Amino acid sequence: MNLMRKTHYCYGLLFCFLFGNHAIFAQGKLLSMSQLEELEVFTSLEEALLDPESVLAIDLKGQELEVLPPEFSKFKNLQVLNLGLNTFESLPLEVCDLAQLQVLDIWGGRLKTLPRQIKKLRNLRFLYLDYNEIEYLPPELGELENLEVLDLEGNALYQVPSSINRLKNLQILDLENNQMGQLPKKLDSLTRLQVLDLENNRFLRFPSSLLDLRDLRYLYMQNNFLKSLPSNISQLAQLEFLFLDGNQLNRFACDSGFAALKVLHLAKNKMYTFPESVLKLPSLEVLNLEGNRIVEVPDSLNELGQLRALNLANNRLRNVQSSLLQLKQLEELKIYGNPIERSEISTLRKQAPRFELKF
Repeated sequence: MNLMRKTHYCYGLLFCFLFGNHAIFAQGKLLSMSQLEELEVFTSLEEALLDPESVLAIDLKGQELEVLPPEFSKFKNLQVLNLGLNTFESLPLEVCDLAQLQVLDIWGGRLKTLPRQIKKLRNLRFLYLDYNEIEYLPPELGELENLEVLDLEGNALYQVPSSINRLKNLQILDLENNQMGQLPKKLDSLTRLQVLDLENNRFLRFPSSLLDLRDLRYLYMQNNFLKSLPSNISQLAQLEFLFLDGNQLNRFACDSGFAALKVLHLAKNKMYTFPESVLKLPSLEVLNLEGNRIVEVPDSLNELGQLRALNLANNRLRNVQSSLLQLKQLEELKIYGNPIERSEISTLRKQAPRFELKF
C-alpha cells in the first residue's frame, strides 16, 4: 500500500521513497528509512537485470504480471518491491528468497493467501496486502519479527492467526473492510502497536484482548455491530483517537483513566441521552455525536475546557443550553437537523460569534 493513501494515520513519508531518483548502493547492508528515500527505483526488469546485485528498489505495479521470471532470484540485495495492481493469485515464491527485503507492496491484486515460506523474509518491516482476496493467513506470518506495518484492508478475512501476537515490533495494523468478528485471545506482546483499524467488520462485541494494547493511540471501530463497551475500556490509557461511529451503542461510559483521549466519535449510534461520562475527559478536543437521538445536553458541558469541535447534528435537541457559550476553546458547533427554534439559534449566533455555527 502506498502510505500516502493513509493520511489519517499520519503515516507520512514512509513510502515516498518510491519516487526517489538517486542511487545509494550498500551491498549486503540494510538501509535506514532516510537512505531508502533516496533510492533509484527500477521500473523495468530488463534494465534491472543488467546489474541485479546493485538493485535495491523495484516498482512493477500495474504491469499485468501473473508470475515472476526465474531470474528474479538474482536481486539478492533488493530492499523495496512494489508489485501492486497485478494479477498474482499467490505470492511468488521467488519473493520469499529476498532476504534483504524491507518493504513489500502487493496491493490491489488477486491474492487468496500467503505461502508458509513468507517466514523467510525476516528483515521485512512494511507489508501491504490491501485490496486483495485473502481469506486465510498462515501462522508463519508471526515469524516476521521486524514487521512494523501490516496492511490487510479490503480482503475477505474472518480471523487472523494467534501467532500475530508475536509481532512485537508491529506499530500499525489495518484490518478495515474484512469479515472479522473476533481477534486472537492474546495480544499482550504487541507492546508497540499504536494504530489499529477494525472499521467495517462484523464485531458484535468489543474484543477483550484489545485491552492488552496499553500503548495504543488510534482505534478505529466504525461500522460494526457493537451494542456495548467494556466498563474498563479506559485501561487503554494512551488512547488519543477513538472512532465508534455506526454501531448500536446506547451509552458510553468511561472514567478519568482516559486522560489522553483527544478525539471521540460516537455518531450514528442509538443514544437517547448525552453520555455524561465524556465530561471526565480533560483532554477532549473533538466530540462527534451526530445522528443519535439525544434530546438535551447537560448544563455542565463547560467542563470540557479543551473542546474545539462539537457535532450535535441530526439529534432531537429542542433548545441549546447556555453551557455551550462557556466553551472557551470551541471553534465549531454543528446543530443542524434538530428541532430548535430559529429564534434561539439567532440568539446563540449573537452571543457566540467566536465559533463557526452550522445549523
